[in-house]
Amino acid sequence: MMIRVLCVLSLWLGSVWAHGIFYDLKEGKALVFHINFSQTTPASFAKITIYEGESAIPLLESSCDERGVFAFVPPREGSYRAFVSGTSDHGEHTQEFDFEVGKDFSLSTYNQPLYERYSGVLSAVGLLLGLFGILSLIKSRKRD
Repeated sequence: MMIRVLCVLSLWLGSVWAHGIFYDLKEGKALVFHINFSQTTPASFAKITIYEGESAIPLLESSCDERGVFAFVPPREGSYRAFVSGTSDHGEHTQEFDFEVGKDFSLSTYNQPLYERYSGVLSAVGLLLGLFGILSLIKSRKRD
C-alpha cells in the first residue's frame, strides 16, 4: 500500500511543474528574458507586456523571438512588472513577475519562479522516493 501511495505522489509531484511559463532574467547591455514552457522548450513568440511600478498602462507590449528570448532596456531605475502569455499545444499559459532596476540600470532583484527556488529540494525528495521505491521493490521480490 505504501509503495502505491509513494508512486502516485511522485507522479503528481512530477506533473506539478510539467507545463507552464518558466522565466529567467540576465543582465548585460539590456535585461534579457528567457521564457520557456519547460527547461528545454522555448515559449516561441510569447507575448510580453511590461508595466512600470503599479501602473495599469503598459510601458511596452512586444513578443519573444522563436527561442523565447526578449531584451528590454529600462528607461529609468525603479520597479517593473512583466506579464507573459504563451500558447503551447496544451493551451495558453501565463505568468506575471516583478523586477527591480537599480541606478546603474542593472537588475537589482526579481521574483524567482517557485520551481527555481525549490528545485534542488524537490529533486532530492524525488531521488530519495525513487531509491526507496526501487529498494522496496527489490526487497518485496526477495520475499516471494
